[in-house]
Amino acid sequence: MSEPSTNPETRIALEFKRLRRENLRDHMTDLELIFSMLGEAATTEITRTRDAQGFPQSKQAAQAGGGVAGNARRGLTDVCLTTDSNGFRCVRRR
Repeated sequence: MSEPSTNPETRIALEFKRLRRENLRDHMTDLELIFSMLGEAATTEITRTRDAQGFPQSKQAAQAGGGVAGNARRGLTDVCLTTDSNGFRCVRRR
């Protein structure tokens, strides 16, 4: 699990969505959840396929899995992927 105190991206997402103690996943859009799940599933599959052992190999597998999800996200240009908890702001990523 990501801890806001150790993961700057999680901290930024929590601030953007104006969340304090709530679970970030409870406030994600469908696309945010799909891309998160894709990254997790890709990382799991890559780890198994490469038979990753130890931290360095696991880190490489996680980066590759995140790359799969990142490439899929970038494939959707001009799509609103993120809104804050009140649905006011939309972040368009390319």
